[in-house]
Amino acid sequence: MLIKSKSLADAAWKDVAAKNKLRDNGLLKALEKLKRLDDDEHDDAAKTLDEAIKLAGQLKKDKAVAAVPAATKFIAEMLAAADTAQRDVAKAKAEHEKAQ
Repeated sequence: MLIKSKSLADAAWKDVAAKNKLRDNGLLKALEKLKRLDDDEHDDAAKTLDEAIKLAGQLKKDKAVAAVPAATKFIAEMLAAADTAQRDVAKAKAEHEKAQ
């Protein structure tokens, strides 16, 4: 598993959304897909991370989510972890291509 951040775990977002009665906009599905990717699926990981960042950004702007401090904090942590993961995926892809 290429992505190791707890903030990008589908179960963590599911808990936050359920506890605060927030509607999921597809972020859970993207996080589940991210969890199932293998280490060598760099392009799919980058694409899924882009999708997760887009969906998390939309949630961050949602008034219902913005009204819940725990959710906004979690989403901010998730966005930071996704940015870091994107850099890690790009680095791993470059190393893999260099090794080829």
